[in-house]
Amino acid sequence: MLRIIVSGLHRWIVVKVARIMFRFIHRGEWDQKIEQHNLLMVARVKTRNIRYVKLQSEVKTRIFDSLKALITSASTPGPEENDSTESYIQSRNNGRLMSYLGVAFTDSEGSLPVPDSRRKLPVPSLIEILHDNLDGDTHKILAWHVATSLCQIRLLEDAGRDQDDLYTLPTSSFGDPDGFAALWPDYTAAATLSNYCVHLVTVALIPDNGLVASKVLDAVGGEARAALRGCRTWKQTHDRLMANAWAPDPTPDGTTIVKIGAQLAVELLRRYGGRDELWRRLSKFWTGYLLYLSASTRASKHQIHLQGRGELTTHLWALLSHAGFLGVNTEHGQLLLDPVDQTFA
Repeated sequence: MLRIIVSGLHRWIVVKVARIMFRFIHRGEWDQKIEQHNLLMVARVKTRNIRYVKLQSEVKTRIFDSLKALITSASTPGPEENDSTESYIQSRNNGRLMSYLGVAFTDSEGSLPVPDSRRKLPVPSLIEILHDNLDGDTHKILAWHVATSLCQIRLLEDAGRDQDDLYTLPTSSFGDPDGFAALWPDYTAAATLSNYCVHLVTVALIPDNGLVASKVLDAVGGEARAALRGCRTWKQTHDRLMANAWAPDPTPDGTTIVKIGAQLAVELLRRYGGRDELWRRLSKFWTGYLLYLSASTRASKHQIHLQGRGELTTHLWALLSHAGFLGVNTEHGQLLLDPVDQTFA
């Protein structure tokens, strides 16, 4: 009983701190601006082409909701959970962190089913298969980013909007409150966090080794430039990648990350259409994935970036750490510098 009371009090404190962070953090060093880096933008204009945007209230609300749901679920043990050891609790919390895919893309909106001896293994969806075949978080971020960008281009086309970049978000509801008002907050959250996570790859503020992340980013950037050679409009970009998503690979090197991203986009649009349901699920995915990335990135990496203007992911890491989420595979080397971070030290 005492453990339940203490756990509930801890959860209440963390949620309160999260609310304070999102409301008043502008008084500190962080100016609530996050960097946007879009892979398809870079491939088309052949320059880094980044942008800082203010974290909009819709995005903050979606992150807070995801954070609160994560903390609440981990603080409320099920009837079968009698083990209160620290290792078990950490393992359970890691399982919650890693459930971001199931939370977004299962019909029950719970974590992915846990098989036991009394029932058959669930048949994985194509989305799960494509996600699980990606090796490392850098690959996952970039493939899902390509998928989200293609869904974004499709939505902008459906809304009749012709814009030069994928950073400028239309002002509230695309000017069509009857048609797009419901999806606007989720669209804003998913598109913004997709671009932000690619930025995290560029500064190696992710669980993967920084040198590996840098090489993968360069390689995938080359894939995107090759795939989009000659494209002049976003419609051409969308149509080419989607048309070639399931085409046979012309080289023995295998399917590229850009192509896997296009395959994800094809499946997402097939299953959920291009409107409210799709963007609700993409918003859940990116907010949950960002929390996983934040908690699972080394403390030494967050410490290095705290010396600058601050990062959203580092503030989330601090909150998650206090809530008992110490991250997946971060038990060893938390305080050791990643080689790529030596230049920041």
